[in-house]
Amino acid sequence: MKKMKRFVAVLLVGIMALAMLTACGGGSFTPTSDVEKAEALYMDAFNTALGANYENDADLEKLAKQVLDDSLDEDGNLKNGKGMIFSEAAGNSVYRVVTILAQQGNKKVPYGITSEELANKDKVIVNVEQTTKKVTTGLAVGAVKKGDKVYVAIAMTKDMNLMK
Repeated sequence: MKKMKRFVAVLLVGIMALAMLTACGGGSFTPTSDVEKAEALYMDAFNTALGANYENDADLEKLAKQVLDDSLDEDGNLKNGKGMIFSEAAGNSVYRVVTILAQQGNKKVPYGITSEELANKDKVIVNVEQTTKKVTTGLAVGAVKKGDKVYVAIAMTKDMNLMK
């Protein structure tokens, strides 16, 4: 009977040790939805272009998604009177700027990404002006699904005091 109790105790210790190690994958996040994939893809691209390692700022991400929802109709077209860039003051010479990604060759038409396109993209290249690199202090990517496409907006906090 004592051997059986010891065996059960050792077995339980082993099970608990395995349970502690379950889901330990180094803390990496694997996006599952098209929206999450688009956000991760463009966050990486803009961090690379800026030469930085920004985290997806929650407040800026929320603002980017809000701008997308306010600016695009259910088919992903710009609503009347809405533009591709939104800007607001956030302090002394500090601005929050949200830019909706545009179709290549037409800066006035939002770029909608299909699930198939996202599945085949593991990297995108974006160009960022030197001025933007110098003044950017925060970054986020927000995405929303409209119809069968995902639309992306980039939100940045820009401190114009850094130009001096």
